[in-house]
Amino acid sequence: MFLMDWRDSHMGNEPYLRSGNSKFPKFLYAMPFGTDLVFLEERSLISRPTLPYKE
Repeated sequence: MFLMDWRDSHMGNEPYLRSGNSKFPKFLYAMPFGTDLVFLEERSLISRPTLPYKE
């Protein structure tokens, strides 16, 4: 299990996805609570400038 995984190999060769990923390093927690309920939380540990909430 990976709790924090910053690899971007899943983005293929899409430059716009990779540039956004390197600009705002984020990761996602996912915790299943049942067959149809999942808790998701996106985190950014550090970012300059600060990450806007709409992102």
